[in-house]
Amino acid sequence: MVKNIALSLAISVAILFIVGFAMLVTSCLNTPVPMTWEPPRIENPFPEDGSLDQPFNLVLRWSAVPGNPPGTPIPSATITHYDLRLLLDNEGAAEHTFLLQEPECEITDLAEHSLYRWIVRAYQSDGQSADSPEWTFKTKKREYGIPQISLIFPENGASDQATELILTWAAAPGDLLETFPRLVEISEFHVHITEDGAEEPTEFATVNLPCFLISGLNYGTSYRWYVVAKQSDGKTATSTEWKFQTAPRKYAEPSLRLLGPEDGKTNMDTKVTFVWDGKHGDLCNIEARADSPLEYDLFLRPDDQPYGIPYHTRKCEKSVSSLLYGTTYRWKVVTYQPDGQSAESEERSFRTKAATYAPPILALLYPENGQTDCATAITLSWQATPGHQTNHSARVAFITEYELYFYETGESLPLPIALTKNSHSLHSLNYHQEYRWKVIAHQSDGQRVESVERCFMTQGESFYPPEIRLMFPLNAETDVATKVRLSWEATPGGRSNLSAREPPTLTGFS
Repeated sequence: MVKNIALSLAISVAILFIVGFAMLVTSCLNTPVPMTWEPPRIENPFPEDGSLDQPFNLVLRWSAVPGNPPGTPIPSATITHYDLRLLLDNEGAAEHTFLLQEPECEITDLAEHSLYRWIVRAYQSDGQSADSPEWTFKTKKREYGIPQISLIFPENGASDQATELILTWAAAPGDLLETFPRLVEISEFHVHITEDGAEEPTEFATVNLPCFLISGLNYGTSYRWYVVAKQSDGKTATSTEWKFQTAPRKYAEPSLRLLGPEDGKTNMDTKVTFVWDGKHGDLCNIEARADSPLEYDLFLRPDDQPYGIPYHTRKCEKSVSSLLYGTTYRWKVVTYQPDGQSAESEERSFRTKAATYAPPILALLYPENGQTDCATAITLSWQATPGHQTNHSARVAFITEYELYFYETGESLPLPIALTKNSHSLHSLNYHQEYRWKVIAHQSDGQRVESVERCFMTQGESFYPPEIRLMFPLNAETDVATKVRLSWEATPGGRSNLSAREPPTLTGFS
């Protein structure tokens, strides 16, 4: 009985516990529990992070997901709006902020070839917000056509142009290849010019305006020129090449006046300085001319000869030396102007002074005075020197001839032997004979000098004994007749002194 009561109580307690737990659970299920959400997520940017060559008008897009847990009953959290922050990656650039309802934003007039940074913040209905990562993109570079350029002045092939003129041309930037406002301009021009016939025209100047003043061009010269236009985006265009020709120099004739020596002046030194004065002709065309020097030809000739090659100079004087003494000269000057015109002076004359010299110097050399025992064949020699010039100019006098006087002592003075050399050979003189001689030297200026008179004696004759040889009868010959003709052969002795002479003859036999 007790066991039954205890079992009944245990069962009752268990039932009560189960009923109470069930009621507790039912009560909890009927009471609402507050919900919590995650922050929103922002992803899938367009253009993608790091994109390049983006257009200048661009729609930025992205996707945003509310932070609802999975299986969350409605109502759930929603995205209410967005903040877009756009910043040009350039120091000092301002940040642009856009308040948006939709996950996209149209951006216009972006800078070319620039890096942009952008961030999106999403706001959720439960008050939470979240930022996207920082994304970047870079815009493309604007494309333009090449610039246009055309030459204007001087016209192609123009002639008779001034040596100082303004080269003129027209240029325009290239058209933009996209439908955006033009942002390029012509930044500079490179002017190329050279004389026709030279190599490729070199760059002469760089300017910013479509014209250029050029001066100092050569007269009467053909030139080639063209211009290269450079655009701010670096593109260039080259004009066609044109030609023009400058006007020739136009001047009056130059003037020329002789100054010295005076016309007809005499007793001039053989070194003469000719002096004159030359002036350019007046300029006839407008441009100021370069002060190019005049050039001169000095013509000089002896009075009886034609003009030869002139002396050329750019100075108004010219010294000429080594002129002939005692000679009349004629001279004139021709001046030449850079434009090719010339002028000729009048002709003048002058006469150089005559040369004066000391008499020539003459000395007998061989044989010495009073020398004896001389050979009968002998060479007389002497030495003559022209007299020095006494008027200090370069020597032009010279020995023209000699007169040799040669005779036996006791005879009268014979006619001279005319010679041009300073020696004379004599042959077949008499033996043991005294001779006398002297020389007179004649100088080109007419002066003469006479040497002292010298004498010498030739040597006496000297011979070897004659030679003789018996011919018949022979030595020791027998049976010789009682009447016999003896015969022999004899030869005169040879000369013992060396001079040549007539061969000796036999005078007799003994």
